Amino acid sequence: MGLFFKDGQLTKHISTPQVSESKICVRSCTAPQTVQPTSSCESEFRYPTGCEGSACDYVAKWEYSMSRKDVRFEISAKEVGRWTGIGFSRDGNMANSDIYTGWVYEGKAYVTDRFAYGRQLPAIDPADRQDIYEIGGKIDDDVQTISFRRKVLPADTITDFPLNKCYYLLFPIGGGRVLARKSQDFQNPKTPIGYHDLYQPRVSRTKICICDQNGVPIASEDAPPAVRSRRQVRDPFDVQIDPFIDSAPTSDSDAIEIAALSTTIETPVRAASVEDITQSTSSEETSESTPEPESRPEPEPQPEPWRESEHAMDCADMVIGQVREGLSRVRDYFTISRATPRLDEFYGGEDSLTSAAAYQQDGVTTVVFRKPLKGARRMAY
Repeated sequence: MGLFFKDGQLTKHISTPQVSESKICVRSCTAPQTVQPTSSCESEFRYPTGCEGSACDYVAKWEYSMSRKDVRFEISAKEVGRWTGIGFSRDGNMANSDIYTGWVYEGKAYVTDRFAYGRQLPAIDPADRQDIYEIGGKIDDDVQTISFRRKVLPADTITDFPLNKCYYLLFPIGGGRVLARKSQDFQNPKTPIGYHDLYQPRVSRTKICICDQNGVPIASEDAPPAVRSRRQVRDPFDVQIDPFIDSAPTSDSDAIEIAALSTTIETPVRAASVEDITQSTSSEETSESTPEPESRPEPEPQPEPWRESEHAMDCADMVIGQVREGLSRVRDYFTISRATPRLDEFYGGEDSLTSAAAYQQDGVTTVVFRKPLKGARRMAY
């Protein structure tokens, strides 16, 4: 650990860095995600699928009022003391999505209108653009329920989506922590919230249209036929998303799953002496022209042996983060020796992180980031 300044400069670490005792491989743990361009009428979502009553971990319902020209949303979740919510996305990704989060404390609901601009946690809309009203909430048998209403055509045309169109819906199963330092913080809807740490949010496989009581979509475009199609298509709610990714990965090789770092290291470690982690690959060339004389394949290259003169800090790719005064900062660094790490740009590279966030709770700083599986430059591994 050390100090992290606004200009990206670092101080020397105050304790000896720890190095994993063995190599750690990164692999994908999610299947390729696909969304369909079609749309359907739905009025609720349940998780697990088809659950009833206390068997449900999360339930979201929405109902259109023709007389009031608004929609009432109700979200129930088992995780009391954590935030829950719902979101709307034009393309099935978290970036540029309209988000609503909240929790219940001592019988009162605290709900905020937010917008996910990109790779960070959704930002709270300004006070004059909080387009939700009739906010309510309760806790029954360890299940918290929040509710609110919102106009189909909101006054905020910047960060609130009109509901007369069809969207992919985002469901944060399990929600995340409310980063409250004292009980009074739970009574402030602007209290910072943490990254969802129990489950990945679900996203509807198809765009969902809000419909009236007769099953007719109120959407002005992209609407399906005026027939409920819930049982005519695959489960429209069977896709998981990573909220910090700008586009859904198309294959396991496109990106790696989010990694979480904590100041508490659980992996067996030893002092800074480690095997060279240089990976080697072999390739075979084929030709479609006249076959060449048969030859013996070249031996597969082997990693160079570790030399005592080398150090774990030599040519190391690093991600360093910090939370100070409620602000998080996560950057991509590189070091060619045991000197102070420098930003990748210092060596002619670029920040390879595609998403990043950090939060602090109970004296522990957690950094969450995402980066490509293969670095575009030699400074990025």
